[in-house]
Amino acid sequence: MENFDLEILEAEQTEEVEFPNADTQVFAEF
Repeated sequence: MENFDLEILEAEQTEEVEFPNADTQVFAEF
């Protein structure tokens, strides 16, 4: 899951989320 976290951080900085649905679920988990 560490690699997934890195991708989320990068997506947050670039504001380019390849998986908007998953992004919402991740934020819910956080």
